[in-house]
Amino acid sequence: MPKASKQSESFDFNLIAELVPGLGEVAEREIRSVFGSRAVVLETGPSEIRFAASDVACVGRLKSVQSVHSVIRHDIPRPKALLGNQHFRRLLTQLRSMLDGSKLREFNTFHLAAAGSDSAVMNRLKSAITNELGLKHDDESGDLLLRIRRTSDARAWETLVRLTSRPLATRAWRHCDMPGALNGTVAYAMSLLSCPDAGMLCNLMCGSGSIAVEHALRDASCQVVAVDVDAVNISCALINATNAKIRSQIHYVLADVRAMPFDDNSFEALCADLPFGHLVGSHSANVSLYPALFREAARVSKLSTKFTVLTHEKRLMQAVLQETPDWALERELPITLRGIHPRLYVLRRV
Repeated sequence: MPKASKQSESFDFNLIAELVPGLGEVAEREIRSVFGSRAVVLETGPSEIRFAASDVACVGRLKSVQSVHSVIRHDIPRPKALLGNQHFRRLLTQLRSMLDGSKLREFNTFHLAAAGSDSAVMNRLKSAITNELGLKHDDESGDLLLRIRRTSDARAWETLVRLTSRPLATRAWRHCDMPGALNGTVAYAMSLLSCPDAGMLCNLMCGSGSIAVEHALRDASCQVVAVDVDAVNISCALINATNAKIRSQIHYVLADVRAMPFDDNSFEALCADLPFGHLVGSHSANVSLYPALFREAARVSKLSTKFTVLTHEKRLMQAVLQETPDWALERELPITLRGIHPRLYVLRRV
């Protein structure tokens, strides 16, 4: 850590990448790949990565993080001190760097997120920012997000400014949404875990197509076979693929994943966002679905095929894997998603 902190002095931006908790390793690897020598990772925690970078032009290329913020530490006892000339000027410089930089879109409004955001002190701060920068405050959908929080050591406060007008996890291609639709960040991570070298991926129970789209967007060579038993889901997935401009890379198949129209040993990479039994499906249905799905997935897979599965049915998955000799568990990643704690299982065909 001290070595990384010393290295960071040569970089212009101190940044925080907000994570889906549990995907830190995937996100750190992507940050290093996208930024190369233009950044140094300082610390990877459960829900965020701190890193320093020489520029922020490539932030929009990150697919495995929720959002990226610039961060400044203020050695002050409470947020009221941000209204003082020295700290307020530092805050304005931080905000202006977003307005003057080559951001993804022009910022017209801002939103301040902090404990006590409606207090007299925070309202004074909002007014001061509006007077200096000409931005209107919008609690609902402000473009420029400013967060104020205590540092982890509780000795100071931090101001965080999001580098994009919307979270990176908000995918522009998603024109058709469905209950329980998979977060684009998690879908991207699942594609990487199953198929790190791109190539062909079979997406079982594709739903609205999150995994299929994220995989196809990785590279023009990425091809997907997406399977779902519901024609409504396929129609929704087609809309999203068309908006993502990768429709030709995805072949949609209307079929039951328990009896798919594919030859034995057809695929080398599979992904499935399985029904949790909450918004989609039920536990009683999953008890019969899961074993049948894994048997059929084994049939259409080659030896050593990677199969990444997301589910909240932890006990059921444990029982199925114990009873299914065709799949070996390589990794199990607990994540946090929409307030629940599902797991990613990376399996290998044996």
